[in-house]
Amino acid sequence: MEQQSPKKLLGQLIDLLDRAVREQVGENLSETMFRVQRVAQERRSGLPEAESRLTRELAGLSVEDLRALIRWLSMYFDLLNLVEDRQRIGVLQARTERARLQGKPRSESIAAAIHNLKEQGLSPSEVQRWLDRLKIEPVFTAHPSEAKRRTTRQLLRQIRSKLIELEHSDSRQTEQGLLADLTVFWQTDLVRPERPPVMSEVSRGLFFAATLWDVVPRVYRDLRTALKEVWPQHQFQISPIISFGSWIGGDRDGHPFVTVDITRRTLSRLRRAAVENHLVRCRDMLSRLVMSNQQIDCEPALLTIIDDATERWETLRQRL
Repeated sequence: MEQQSPKKLLGQLIDLLDRAVREQVGENLSETMFRVQRVAQERRSGLPEAESRLTRELAGLSVEDLRALIRWLSMYFDLLNLVEDRQRIGVLQARTERARLQGKPRSESIAAAIHNLKEQGLSPSEVQRWLDRLKIEPVFTAHPSEAKRRTTRQLLRQIRSKLIELEHSDSRQTEQGLLADLTVFWQTDLVRPERPPVMSEVSRGLFFAATLWDVVPRVYRDLRTALKEVWPQHQFQISPIISFGSWIGGDRDGHPFVTVDITRRTLSRLRRAAVENHLVRCRDMLSRLVMSNQQIDCEPALLTIIDDATERWETLRQRL
């Protein structure tokens, strides 16, 4: 089945959201929400009298109706963001396929950047000097007032997964699943009613940082592959060029709840998360590295590392 356009996909989602809202708050309030949205769009377009009409419309709503309107708009923009994400992914996939057919690297990719350096006349030694100087350090920041609850993020992930199904199929089962998720979404607190404690902010940061264990190795792999394709005869040395910082749990600039103890606990959590993720990768390697040195030759450097490790850790020596 042909993939649906983002506009049609968003329309289906909004129709399902409208059905969920009508079931929860009734027909009249649902109509009011769409009327407010329409007048707001007219105001944004610069239509005369639209602003005064919008002001009157909002002034006539009760506090409860205003709360429902804000909730509806919040959910609407969350769904809009999901569709925009899917559109962006679709654009990247189309670029990748077009580049593959043309035998060229995808535009705005690492491979395209390396090819551009070659076209500009840079030599391998010049590129190596740039690599030696290259340092990239994104920093995680804490914005607790904007943070979605974990439940909200989980619901959005569920909706995103069903959105992929809806994108390629109009099955009734998928629509019913989305309608159920949107109903639960409406009935759930979208944000925390109180400011989260600092350690909750740390947990949220680790939630997003977990993705880096998959993404960062791909970045290095793409870089090595591109360099090998452009200069196959040159052996590049790629030192760690990507590292990450975090203000969460350590920012003392006016934050009264970030104490020395909180920073100590934060560092412990970060260290524990790093060790646990390393162990996950080690267990994966353990299931893959099953080759025998009676069948293939082993790198001497690996044997040296193993010997050093068994000298340091008696338990490892006994296990081996």
